[in-house]
Amino acid sequence: GMNFREFSPPENWPKIYQAFYKVFETGEPLKCLAWEVVRIDGIHQFIEVSASLIRDDAGQPVGFRGIVRDVTERKQREDQIQWMAYHDILTSLPNRALFYDRAAMILAQAKRKQGRFGLMMLDLDRFKQVNDTYGHDAGDQLLIGVARRLGEAVREQDTVARIGGDEFVIILPEVASLADVKMIGQRFIHGFQKPIPIGEQALKVSFSIGAALYPDDAGDIEALMRCADEGMYLVKGQGGGLHGL
Repeated sequence: GMNFREFSPPENWPKIYQAFYKVFETGEPLKCLAWEVVRIDGIHQFIEVSASLIRDDAGQPVGFRGIVRDVTERKQREDQIQWMAYHDILTSLPNRALFYDRAAMILAQAKRKQGRFGLMMLDLDRFKQVNDTYGHDAGDQLLIGVARRLGEAVREQDTVARIGGDEFVIILPEVASLADVKMIGQRFIHGFQKPIPIGEQALKVSFSIGAALYPDDAGDIEALMRCADEGMYLVKGQGGGLHGL
């Protein structure tokens, strides 16, 4: 037969070797080990293997027997469920759960390095009017367009998440000062000078933005979000389209 190295990516080799070596050493059956394989035609699939040890008449190990199942569709469903647990379905941005995971890591890194990071809260101005005037489908398309523009404006290390209807939060690792956060916020505002196409029309978008800096404004994620949220609603009360710092 073929050696597993002939059809398995190298990163899977240690896991496969260790699993079968354990069967060889202990005689305990292998149950439902899943890994990725590459077919001759280059297509990637996932298989699940259960195997047991074959012994000769003298009780010495001479090989393995087992069952191989194609579990590609099941793995794809599991991956989709996992993705949906951490992403906003409409915009494909990280959701609140994934945002908090990443924020916790960035906070821990900043504490360890005695560094800074920024956090911004963004809320679309007059979004309800869009829904009331053009309908909820248009509102959804606008949110998708906004998410795309925000994703294009941030740095690779930044995280943009949708945490509410028209509310977004952005975490900005390794910024030196609140002035850097404000500069990034201005880039967002300038990036939305061009209207977003919605069907046969285009809508101009503006934001109310609040920002906070760790550790200057607060020492944990919840407090930073409250600080930025207060600034955002202060700006919204003044007409929107500005920074609240």
